[in-house]
Amino acid sequence: MCGLAKGKGLELIGTVRGDGSNDELPALCATHVLNTEDGEFVLRAREIIRDLKPKVVLDAVTDQTAERTFLSMPFGSRWIAYGKLGDQVVPR
Repeated sequence: MCGLAKGKGLELIGTVRGDGSNDELPALCATHVLNTEDGEFVLRAREIIRDLKPKVVLDAVTDQTAERTFLSMPFGSRWIAYGKLGDQVVPR
């Protein structure tokens, strides 16, 4: 996904679980990296979403964090889930 975003000149918001990948994503293409385990995650995500107004979430995890992120996005946005990590059910 990074290559596609970079090739189109799009800004990418990457999410990580923990601080281990924070330095790798910007080097690949992420304009912003958010740690889902950070207590300020939802607040920071909402600020960035408000500024960038993204229209698509590409989701390989499909969990409550993705749901909260999606609900912060502009009207008409799309949530594309292409993976599922864990057995947690996310409501429609």
